[in-house]
Amino acid sequence: MNRLRILHLEDCAADAELVRASLEDGGCEMELLHVCDPVQYKAALEAKQFDAILVDNALPTFSGLAALKEAQNKRPSIPVIFLSGNTDEKQIAASLSAGATDYIIKENLPQLLAALEKIRNSLVRP
Repeated sequence: MNRLRILHLEDCAADAELVRASLEDGGCEMELLHVCDPVQYKAALEAKQFDAILVDNALPTFSGLAALKEAQNKRPSIPVIFLSGNTDEKQIAASLSAGATDYIIKENLPQLLAALEKIRNSLVRP
């Protein structure tokens, strides 16, 4: 089965490692590129093709919505999943209304596995 190519924008190294470990423990076959700031994120979008993008919604210098817009402009077909510790329903609704594929609370990472499996099942790659 094809490995998922995932771009993960996360400023906290511990959270990025937690996501990676959770996905690996759940059996997700992936190539995960972790970037921690807008410059690295934009460069990765330009340089590589991804199957999914994970975005921390609370970055100190770059909003999750700005990251979503950047992805929509450069790679509009790639699903963007927000990861956040914030359970504010207005923020969740705003993210989904702006075009995010999903919004997953970091405390419930098994939902991320399910969301990525849906993406994997929708892929058509040679």
